[in-house]
Amino acid sequence: MPRRELSVDMNSHNGLRGLCSVWIVMYHFLIKSSIGFDLMGNIAMPIFFILSGFSLSVVYGTSVEGKSYSLNIKEFYRNRFARIYPVYILTTVLALGLVFTDYSFESTNHPTFSFETMDAASWISTIFLNVLVLQTWPILPWIPYRYRAFINMPAWFVSTLWFQYLIFPYTVQYYRRIPNGYRMVTIGLFCLLTMTTSISLWFLTRDFFAATFSVISPGFFMFSAGAVSGLWCAQRTMDERQCSAGQQAKSKQHWAAQSDTAVSILMSWVVGSVVAEALGYPYGAQLLVQVVGTPFMIWMVISLSMDGGTSRFASLCRWTPSVFLGKISMALYLIHGLVLRYFCVLIQAVAPELLPPEITATPFFRSGLIPFWGIFVI
Repeated sequence: MPRRELSVDMNSHNGLRGLCSVWIVMYHFLIKSSIGFDLMGNIAMPIFFILSGFSLSVVYGTSVEGKSYSLNIKEFYRNRFARIYPVYILTTVLALGLVFTDYSFESTNHPTFSFETMDAASWISTIFLNVLVLQTWPILPWIPYRYRAFINMPAWFVSTLWFQYLIFPYTVQYYRRIPNGYRMVTIGLFCLLTMTTSISLWFLTRDFFAATFSVISPGFFMFSAGAVSGLWCAQRTMDERQCSAGQQAKSKQHWAAQSDTAVSILMSWVVGSVVAEALGYPYGAQLLVQVVGTPFMIWMVISLSMDGGTSRFASLCRWTPSVFLGKISMALYLIHGLVLRYFCVLIQAVAPELLPPEITATPFFRSGLIPFWGIFVI
């Protein structure tokens, strides 16, 4: 698709991706360290789905002024493939080497997840599904875990996102037909569906993966909420461009206050949950904040696109390091776990006494398996 001026200001969104990626990386590094401190980085994952849906609807769901709308589906798929698959397949190949160490991506929740117990059929099925990025698709809950293991655990996000990419050219056609006055209602409906289905899945399965990794809920609902939000912002921005300069400035001030308020509420909830967990009062925040907090995330994303960079949080998002991290956020997300694990392989080879004593007996999925100083070396 040829470059054109976007109808919505998304300059803060790249920085938001960067900040969220740092949050997730630090979460994984700290919880795997000898202190096992939990920053609840899983809470940030819905923001990536919302941002992806938002940006795609703005770029591919709106028309150039004075021209009729059209979407080249083949070009869309080619662009999405080129954006995520090369780094995905590279990190998957690198992760495959960890299978032959003590640091593969195993889960204590599902013993059959272990590569050590996999037979030839399990190997073939797992590699096939990982290469085609199908690990989290709807048909798979009925397939035993040993036939659909994650070679690189963070790649679950890519698999879920890939499903959204495939259906987006068709769903966006319906979202475009929704009058702008009803789009906020639609966003609210997607948020409600996210909450009810994810929490219901948790009560039915008692499995955090089942409740949060699905391509439908929360993946599809959060992605779609982001897509409709992008279309709403595009129309709202066009309407505001017809206003006077004074009215536009006043609107930006309004949205700046909205941005900072949404971020303050969401992060206060997160910080409070982290403190409660650290003090021994867990209440399932990883799930509840992730799904019940979706409206605050959407509120934040919309406000950042409407405040013209005037909010305090927008200034942080537009900070050069934040923007740079946002540009490499997908690669950073997919590779950080590999770096952590290969670091442990190296330490185990040259100075095993530096590793906690339980390293040989406890699957890496648990905390306390690398020395705390290791996160600074990495």
